[in-house]
Amino acid sequence: MARNSRTNEAVETYALFRPESALTIALTLVLTSLSMMGAGWIPGKWWMWLLGGIVAETLLIINTVRDRSTVESIEEDLFLDQLQPERLRNPALKAKVNRALEYHLLILKEIDERDLKLGPELFAIIERMDNWILMIYKLAQNLDNYQNDPILKRDLARVPEDLKNLRQKLRYEDGKVRLELEKTIASKEKQLQSLENVQDSLERAELQIDNTLSAMGTVYSQIMHLSTQSGSSEEAGQLQNDIFEQIEVLETMNLEMDKIPVG
Repeated sequence: MARNSRTNEAVETYALFRPESALTIALTLVLTSLSMMGAGWIPGKWWMWLLGGIVAETLLIINTVRDRSTVESIEEDLFLDQLQPERLRNPALKAKVNRALEYHLLILKEIDERDLKLGPELFAIIERMDNWILMIYKLAQNLDNYQNDPILKRDLARVPEDLKNLRQKLRYEDGKVRLELEKTIASKEKQLQSLENVQDSLERAELQIDNTLSAMGTVYSQIMHLSTQSGSSEEAGQLQNDIFEQIEVLETMNLEMDKIPVG
């Protein structure tokens, strides 16, 4: 499976700075320096130690870059760095994101432990699972931001009351004052409609997160079925499509949430 530039950079950095690499470089520098200074107890020429160290370090880097378990561990660390549910202020949302992460890890563990041989479909499922989690986290972030936006909170509480008071006042006014009141009421009604649309979007977003968690539970059970039944590549492909549909729904919801003005 192809790695992106961020992963490649992280793997190369780890290969250069891992403890074994640091030890190899340090020993090469020390032994080369001592040999150049004529330390009699060090056999060979100084350039032999330098060349040997370069070869050893190169082999170590190549081994690290090609080691599947090391690369997968680094990829998982990079992925998890993008997700910080502890930053969410809403405890319920925080718990839901943690549940999604739990499902994600369980599914990957199930695939790894049972060593499913589903070819490219398996890799596609893993990639889509990562995107799925990212979409859930983004939606939870958006929802958390809007739920805690002080202006939205204030307007949701104040505008209905303002509108009620204006309508009562309209009953006792006429002439120019009445015309101005009617304009103000129309403006407030438009604002209230907008606020109700926002509230509706927030409620649907929260329901979508719940639906997604249920879908993740279903995917987990389907992965187990594939594991125990030696599922076909066709079944894996269908599972991949199901996940893709869920991602599309989350992307659409996130786009809708992004259009909501904050503050």
